[in-house]
Amino acid sequence: MQHSIMFKKNLLIIFSLVFVTVFSQQRTQPVKLAVKGDYTHESTSAIFPELWSGFQREAIYSYDLKNNHLAVGYVQQKTKKNKTTLTIYIYPKKEIDNQLLRNEQNTRHRSISRC
Repeated sequence: MQHSIMFKKNLLIIFSLVFVTVFSQQRTQPVKLAVKGDYTHESTSAIFPELWSGFQREAIYSYDLKNNHLAVGYVQQKTKKNKTTLTIYIYPKKEIDNQLLRNEQNTRHRSISRC
């Protein structure tokens, strides 16, 4: 009887750990969120309106299951040939230091320069 109770407790703990591990992972592919109207990012309370200073929001992509890691795309098209795009990335980091920010900025700058 004692072994059966202990086995059930251990099994419950193992299933709980597996559940948390599986469902807290990053997505394998970003998912486009179906959003109408303003979108509020729950973790930061940042609001992303459909229209912002002449930029129209095109899409919001989520990279994790809790929608903490996002990319929000805006476009401003003044003419058929003149189009400006703006993408805002939100992703949580546990620690941020100046060197990490410099490295991220340099990486983004290099990728933009190649375009």
